[in-house]
Amino acid sequence: MRTPRSPLGVSPADLEAELAARQARHRAEVDLLRSRLAEVIARTDALRQRRAGLEAERERLEAEIRQIVEELGRAGAEVEARRREVAQRHRRERADREAELEAVRKERDSWIALERQIAEGVLAAVQPFLQLQAYLREQEGGRP
Repeated sequence: MRTPRSPLGVSPADLEAELAARQARHRAEVDLLRSRLAEVIARTDALRQRRAGLEAERERLEAEIRQIVEELGRAGAEVEARRREVAQRHRRERADREAELEAVRKERDSWIALERQIAEGVLAAVQPFLQLQAYLREQEGGRP
């Protein structure tokens, strides 16, 4: 006995077999797409985790950079304060040395003036004796 044919000339068994084959292909394609979707989802999750890790690392590095910049700012301020202190100390020391040098100059000038006075006093005291001696030599025989 033959299987009845449809009005288009195709048997229902052939149609059912073709339908079953198409359903099997469709299921295989769906399974393949589902496995690819699972791979994409897994890859997406991995990328999200990596992104979260990278964002956390970026935030950590930014915080570290901020801390270093703050420390450098403090260190710069400390260096500037230290530089000002050293400059002030050097100015004070230079002023002290210049004052000391001026005092030494005044003392030297005072000693020079005193030595001149002493020399002039000695010369003034000796002058009459030198004049007398010259006079006596002249009297003795004309020798200067």
